[in-house]
Formats: sequence, C-alpha cells, structure tokens
Amino acid sequence: MVSAIRAFVCMLCLITQLCYFFINCAILVIFASNLLADMAEVIRMPRMSDTMTEGTFVQWFKKVGDTVKNGDILAEVETDKATMELENYVKGTLLYIGVEKGASAKVDQVIAIVGKEGEDYTQLLKDAESATPQTDAEEEKKEEAPPKEEKAPVTEEKITEEIAAEDDGRVKETARQENGCR
Repeated sequence: MVSAIRAFVCMLCLITQLCYFFINCAILVIFASNLLADMAEVIRMPRMSDTMTEGTFVQWFKKVGDTVKNGDILAEVETDKATMELENYVKGTLLYIGVEKGASAKVDQVIAIVGKEGEDYTQLLKDAESATPQTDAEEEKKEEAPPKEEKAPVTEEKITEEIAAEDDGRVKETARQENGCR
C-alpha cells in the first residue's frame, strides 16, 4: 500500500514538472516572437509570373520614412508579361529603397526594408545581400548546360514491330479477363 502511494506522489510530481516546463516554453515563445516582431524586415523582389526573371520599377508610391501597413501598394513593377502593383506585407516604416525608379531588380534581390522608425538596418542589409539565393554565375552555368539528346520519334510502325517481336505476335488476355470480369 505504501509503495502505491509513493508511485502516485511521484506521478503527481512528474506531472507538475511537465506543466512548469510547458508553461516556461510558452513564455519563451511569446517573448521570442515579440523580439522578432520588432526587427526590420527585408522585402525581396517577388516572382510575379512563372517566367519572370527580373522586374523594372516604373513608379514608387511610397518613399523612405513613410509609414506602411499590410496591403499598401509600394510600387508599380513591369515584368516580362505585364505591369503589376507590388503589395506590402509588413507593418512599419519604409527604411530603405534598394531599386530606383526605372531600374531593374532580379527575382529575390533586396528591394526595400521595413521596420521601426529610426532603426539601424545596415547589418540586416549586408546579411541579406550576402545571402542572395542565386548569383549570376550560377544562372549562366544553368543556361550553358549541354542540350539533352533528342530521341527519334516513335511511330506506329515501330510499335507494331515491337509488339510482333514479343510473344510471336499473339495478343494476351488483359488482367480483367483473367479475373473473370468481362
């Protein structure tokens, strides 16, 4: 009887410790999300169509120092197919514009930074530019890849010859016929 009580008390202690652990984890997550929410955010050139490789900035509707919110139109971008509006997805102040009106930006290139007014974004900009996903040299290597060998087109005669060569040209029953389904 005493050992059952000890086991029960140990179980309660374990449950209490697990509760404290999960509460502490939740507090850390909330604290970390508040810290991350206060950081400036890099805005990169989005891929606005399947074939888009770069976009030309026709007009900026916001300037450095303007307050922006989700859904605001930052700029008008001309792509290979159409001229489209670039929508903002971060709340804050426009701290940096990386592409001037009339200039082009490749997909995933840093085009702007949004954060708190007066926030220092220089280190964030250096880190973002050094972490650009694909360089020009990598794109050139992709373009210079050797072409794949073209196979001769398959004709009806070729298929007929292959079928005739297999099993003396006899037609086999299908799986449905073998299972009694007709």
